[in-house]
Amino acid sequence: MGNLLFSPNGRLNKQDFIKGAAIIAGVYAILSLVGVAVKPLSVVLGLLGFLLFIPFIFIMIKRSHDGGKSGWLSIVWLLLWALIVGIFYTVAVFMFEGELIKEYFSLFIEATEAGDQEAAEAINIEYGEKIEAALGMKLILVGFIGSMAGAYFINFLTGKDFEENQYGPVV
Repeated sequence: MGNLLFSPNGRLNKQDFIKGAAIIAGVYAILSLVGVAVKPLSVVLGLLGFLLFIPFIFIMIKRSHDGGKSGWLSIVWLLLWALIVGIFYTVAVFMFEGELIKEYFSLFIEATEAGDQEAAEAINIEYGEKIEAALGMKLILVGFIGSMAGAYFINFLTGKDFEENQYGPVV
């Protein structure tokens, strides 16, 4: 597992890539759940969650290597993955709490256009708490599903070099 998640060297086949992505997404989901349940830990857990991008980039580099491509291609994969997860989140937010979001934006824009910064901040705080309460657990699940969908799509797009290449033997 150490070589799977903590090294950018070598190659990674499709099955191991999905396994690595599931481990990373699962750990992130658990950190998020604990952060929602124990508010004082949410900042620390958020930073730990952010650090999970390192092993995620490593598995994308190795997946690129398996297709005979440079690890720099992982930048494209990371952007594609972020786009897919972002689409999942956007759809989920409006699917689950569209009316609450519309109400928030309406009030916030009204206060901002009126130049009432205090009201805008109060709306941000009030609706931020409402939205978090309504969406918190749902978005954790959506994040996991979106992450895995992105991983499967990257896997689909990445080829396989069936010969030993500059990055190592066939895996």
